Amino acid sequence: MRQLSFAALVGLVGGLLAVPVVAWLASGESSVSGPALSGVAMLPIFGVAAGTYLAHRSAPAACPWPVESLAARVPFMVLGAVLGALGAYLGYAQMAAVWYDLQFMTLVMDPSQLPVLGQESRYGGRSVEQPVWAYMIGYTLVGGWVTGEAIKARWTSD
Repeated sequence: MRQLSFAALVGLVGGLLAVPVVAWLASGESSVSGPALSGVAMLPIFGVAAGTYLAHRSAPAACPWPVESLAARVPFMVLGAVLGALGAYLGYAQMAAVWYDLQFMTLVMDPSQLPVLGQESRYGGRSVEQPVWAYMIGYTLVGGWVTGEAIKARWTSD
């Protein structure tokens, strides 16, 4: 339980850090590259994995590392999925707030106010519009999988 709490705390910090990073990226550009946004959206997911490891470092006997059993990894995977979707939502809302000069908290509290963001396609230069739910579904799946893979791997030789 201690390890899951630590993972949740560090994951939330990662999600909160994503908002100012997206604001900084979006403030100077009319378009932001996909890899840059993906990296920022992954901050809460990496936070869950890092929190799991940090809990192990603070109490090695109580918090196993790596977490090899699938049954033991499932709560962390669910946490990574939820925080991944939350990070994608907050990043999308922050980008919309910066690009369209809207209030961030209004967009967070009322998803119906979120505009559909477009990005340039690599193929033909056409604009591809992505609604917020597409990002949230993607990062829910990515968040669960990446978290599960990250916490079952040995990071150090200790």
